[in-house]
Amino acid sequence: MTLTKQSATFFAELKPSRRFQYLIAVIHLLATGACLANALPTAIKLGVITLITANFIRLNRNLKSESRQIKYSGKSGWEISTAVGREAVEIVRSSFISTSVIFLHLNNKAPILIF
Repeated sequence: MTLTKQSATFFAELKPSRRFQYLIAVIHLLATGACLANALPTAIKLGVITLITANFIRLNRNLKSESRQIKYSGKSGWEISTAVGREAVEIVRSSFISTSVIFLHLNNKAPILIF
């Protein structure tokens, strides 16, 4: 069996790493600590802490449910999953991939950053 360009396929599921989720938690804890240490009145401190907590809960929920699939096939090229289905995209050469971060630069689309 020979492998041709038309039969070559690649599929990957891209989702935020645990490291990124821990980073978000640490940033929110630091923000809460800074809020407690400032000289604002207690009522304002509680309001800001409530906003920080609400933001953390919303962001954490979104990160746990966020998942994108990217697929390459010789016939249709690169495709990325969207809410509607799969959409053909063109990955630009300025994309960056390392062991700790993936930065996909897509033509005519918003870039994708994955930790």
